[in-house]
Amino acid sequence: MNPTSRPPHEASPPKSMEFLGSWWRFGSESLKDGGDSPMRPLWQAGLSAQRIYGETLTQEFQLMLDTQTRIGHCLQDLAASRRPQDWIAAQTALMMTAFEATASQARTLQQMAEGMRSCCQQIAAAPAAAAGEDKPAPAHKEAQRA
Repeated sequence: MNPTSRPPHEASPPKSMEFLGSWWRFGSESLKDGGDSPMRPLWQAGLSAQRIYGETLTQEFQLMLDTQTRIGHCLQDLAASRRPQDWIAAQTALMMTAFEATASQARTLQQMAEGMRSCCQQIAAAPAAAAGEDKPAPAHKEAQRA
């Protein structure tokens, strides 16, 4: 190797990447097996977040399929209507389907937000639990008052 191609000094990781040292030192396998690590709360919160996102995505796809089926039936009823009363009833059913889908999606997203909030609380509570405190740190108290 040509000595002129070497950097003048060894590169060090940026400060924002220092947490990876504990990750590599303890490894993901020790976290799976119940090992004790400073990264364990973050690991558990990440797994919870993945589960929440997966369940939400499944619910969203199921809602989309159900809504498409219902809209298809409503459009068939709309095309088959011969009287003004049937036309109005089909339009009403179509709008009702759209509003119900919107409400279901809002409920699904609310459930996801609540689950993610619990994951964030789990991460925030980890330093206090590691220090043996049962109460949140004073900075958390100030944020809760605001």
